[in-house]
Amino acid sequence: MVFDILGYITKCPHLKSYVTNVDFLGKNPYSLSVGGVPENKTVKEYTDGDQLMKSTFSLRLRLPYGIESQNNINNSKLIKNVTDWFLKNNERGILPELSADKIPISVTCNFLQDKVTYLADTVIFAADITVLYYKTKSL
Repeated sequence: MVFDILGYITKCPHLKSYVTNVDFLGKNPYSLSVGGVPENKTVKEYTDGDQLMKSTFSLRLRLPYGIESQNNINNSKLIKNVTDWFLKNNERGILPELSADKIPISVTCNFLQDKVTYLADTVIFAADITVLYYKTKSL
């Protein structure tokens, strides 16, 4: 499912030019990584074996950072634009394409203020990507 989420994220117009990876964040700015092992939780189990599931993935973005305030302003705008993109897509029903036994219901992106890592010339922003989906019993 991580590749489904990565594919979905790369459709974000604000992240199109980023170098993308799974479980690896490059050292250069404008790279992103999606955590490959999601936290899975059964929200509800139905008598027929179907389940309402929630999976949470980690998203990390590395951006330029330093004394130039314009870079830092651009970073803030990017985080807002990415968050808004997820929100608008969710409202419009534009959701990740998942495997045949999973029907997506919603996807959210929550950047975590306490998980920002400042380095010498870059900054890493972390977010939780949460997908709520209906999982049908295997045929």
